[in-house]
Amino acid sequence: MNGLKATRRATLLGGFGMLAAPAIAQGQQVRTLRLNHTDTDIGARQEAALLFARRMQELTDGRFRVQVFHSGQLANDARSLEQVAVGSVDLAITGVVTYATHTRPLNLCTWRRESRPMERRHGGAAGGVKSSHW
Repeated sequence: MNGLKATRRATLLGGFGMLAAPAIAQGQQVRTLRLNHTDTDIGARQEAALLFARRMQELTDGRFRVQVFHSGQLANDARSLEQVAVGSVDLAITGVVTYATHTRPLNLCTWRRESRPMERRHGGAAGGVKSSHW
């Protein structure tokens, strides 16, 4: 009877091992993230992106790799954010203006209206600038 239990146990463990093998293999695969920006291949954003890519690979022991696309190869700034939202691009480096339609405090059209409560709290215009038309 002990031999039969040991055989069953070995078969069960082997079966679980076979089921877990794809998950283990997938966990060991390198995940590649796509990063897009619109700067040139010699610009500051490119240098920052390459540094980020290098550090990401080092800090994750190679489990994550960042593929950098410069000069808007995948999309312009506005389209980059849309592609990040739908998942076709993982990361994007864009200018602040690009976020204006997505993040209200960054929208310069609403900035004056948003800064008025700051004036009341701090006794002047935001940033200490005195302005008579606010």
